Amino acid sequence: MRPCPWRVYELLKARGFRFIDVPDAGEARYGMAINMVTLAPGVVVMPAGNPVIRATLAANGVTRLEVEVYELMKGVGSVHCTTGVVHREAV
Repeated sequence: MRPCPWRVYELLKARGFRFIDVPDAGEARYGMAINMVTLAPGVVVMPAGNPVIRATLAANGVTRLEVEVYELMKGVGSVHCTTGVVHREAV
């Protein structure tokens, strides 16, 4: 996985986006904690069972809707992998 170019971060921040660092690489990798879907600004659907990342999102005002995806994870999938395109109004 390649990191996002710094210029992209700068452009997004200039447009009001904010970034939250991933505090636990193990949860991100093995719990697929960042395999989530954004439903609206500050609202995500994420895999259940990732307490460190859940707490970090909560501390940053993000509403988390957690779903159990243990069976999907057996096939190396999670929340984002099971969705099609989610259409929502422009922000």
